[in-house]
Amino acid sequence: MNASLLQLSSALINEKPGHDWRDYLRLCLHCYEDLYVGFPLMEEIVQGLMGMAVQNDTLSRPEANEIMQGIRAKGQHHKASDSFISSFTLDFQLASTSPDDAMVRKMALKFDQSTLFNDLVRDVA
Repeated sequence: MNASLLQLSSALINEKPGHDWRDYLRLCLHCYEDLYVGFPLMEEIVQGLMGMAVQNDTLSRPEANEIMQGIRAKGQHHKASDSFISSFTLDFQLASTSPDDAMVRKMALKFDQSTLFNDLVRDVA
């Protein structure tokens, strides 16, 4: 895992600095996409980042889902797993007030749960 890439991605999502922050976030996500080919852990990181981005209104849910689909398409050769293998801090701002909620696995689970809920609501409507 690249700590600098994680720190930059988190800062871009939380702070949205400047007018071209979206381009830099896409660049970070493309780096994770390339890393995911060799490292399954990257899916969890991106999933957690997408949870942060949706929660902070940095990205819309459809944008985040599209990014996750792209990531998963790159890693189709990885064996599917329901368990998370990572246990590190993803959201550095949240970590100061709620360390457990700032962990990558919790952020990723939140994204999955909210996506599932939105899919259910959409199917009912």
